[in-house]
Amino acid sequence: MCSNWDSVSWHAPCRRKPPSCSARRGGKVSAVETDDGRMLPAELVGYGIGVIPNGELAAAAGLDVHNGIRVDETLLTEDPAISAIGDAVNFPSPYCASTIRLESVQNAVDQARTVAARLVGKPAPFTALPWFWTDQGDLKLQIAGLLDGHDQTVLIGEAESKHMSVLCFRLGRLIAADEASAPGFDLKAYEAATRPAA
Repeated sequence: MCSNWDSVSWHAPCRRKPPSCSARRGGKVSAVETDDGRMLPAELVGYGIGVIPNGELAAAAGLDVHNGIRVDETLLTEDPAISAIGDAVNFPSPYCASTIRLESVQNAVDQARTVAARLVGKPAPFTALPWFWTDQGDLKLQIAGLLDGHDQTVLIGEAESKHMSVLCFRLGRLIAADEASAPGFDLKAYEAATRPAA
C-alpha cells in the first residue's frame, strides 16, 4: 500500500509550529471529555475524517471490499454494471507498486472523468498523477506524485523560507514534487516528468 508523506515538513521549520487556529470562535479548549466521563487537559484538539473507507453498501451488494471498494484500472468493480470512484476506492495506479486509496478531491474528479469516458465508449485506464493541496495558515502546500520509495531529495529554495520545493527522486528519476507556497508550480510539467516508464 502506498502512502504520501509531507516531505516539506521535514525541511521547513515554519511548518513545525502550526499557526494557532480555533474550531470555534470566541472559545478556547481546556479539556477533552472521554466517553467514560474523564476530563483530560488539552490546549489543542485535532481530529480526522475519512480515514476508514465506508464500504458497507458495496459489501452488501456483493462487491470486493478490502481497504476500500476494489476496482480495476478503468475503475470498474467486479460487477460490470457498477463503477466506483473517490475516497472509498482501492485502485491500481501506475505510480504505486500495489493498489492505493487516495483521499483527495482532485483524485475523485480525475476518476470521474475516466469513468465518464468509459461510459461514452472511450475506455482507458486511470493514470492521472496524484495531486494534493492544502492551505495551512499562510502556506499553500502542494504535492504532485507519490513520495513512497524516494531515495534522494533536492531542496529548491531555503528551508527557513515559507517558499520552497522538495523534489523527490527514486533511482535518479523524479517521482514527486512537494512544494510550500512555491511560485510557478506547474502540475503538467511534473506529470510529464513523473510519468512511469511504459
